[in-house]
Amino acid sequence: MRRTLTIVVLLALATAGTAVAQSEPVAATSPAADFRPGQWAARFAVGGGGLYGLGALYFTSPRKAWSFDAQIALNYQDYEAGGDADTEDLGLALGRRPHGVEQNKARSIVGTGIFGSYYRQGAESSDPSVSYGGGVYGELGGAVFFTPDLSLGATWRANLGASYNNSSEVTRLDFEAGFITVEGAFYF
Repeated sequence: MRRTLTIVVLLALATAGTAVAQSEPVAATSPAADFRPGQWAARFAVGGGGLYGLGALYFTSPRKAWSFDAQIALNYQDYEAGGDADTEDLGLALGRRPHGVEQNKARSIVGTGIFGSYYRQGAESSDPSVSYGGGVYGELGGAVFFTPDLSLGATWRANLGASYNNSSEVTRLDFEAGFITVEGAFYF
């Protein structure tokens, strides 16, 4: 049942992304309302209580862009009772992100892509635990454009991936959904 639901959700996300990428606007828009091929955008995302990641968009057509994202989290703790612990968490994603036609300063966002992850947790008293993995993702969302060069929006994301942990020697297949992030972008 869970596997069937996962496949249905991924197919729906892929179909939605393809439909948005192929759709033409109902009403003609001015060239200023669309992006320029070769245009870039710098992005930041906030979610889960803090800065979630940084990224960039590179537009290849008036409404289609490549999306690059990176998330890095480092944590070090020194315990009073003795010992210390540290974690490193790195995630990279590459995807295609079509944008809908601008309507009342808002655009829809639908994206699909691939991701990779690396996670290391170490303690002074034991060997570090290392996990790495990868998979595919789909995202749905929207952005409001305050100016042609500045937007603020939100996306909902689902991941289907596999990971391996060296300390438990376990390979896992996971479906995760419901990641909501708020993102800002500056277009130049």
